[in-house]
Amino acid sequence: MGSLQGHHVTVRYRKCLLIPVNNDVWLIRPERSPMKFLPFRTSRCSLNDAKLLIDQLLADIEASVQQSAA
Repeated sequence: MGSLQGHHVTVRYRKCLLIPVNNDVWLIRPERSPMKFLPFRTSRCSLNDAKLLIDQLLADIEASVQQSAA
């Protein structure tokens, strides 16, 4: 069996792509336009922590939209 060492796997989560860069740094970008936020890189974190960042970012955006609609 071959090793996956050196291979990077892109993860899809909540309409975002999580692309491993190096040393547990993730490039996070929306899958499609219109983008709700611009692509960004995380500091060193696990995949689960990166997903939590996305959850918080999307919750903040939703709260902002609801506030401006009121």
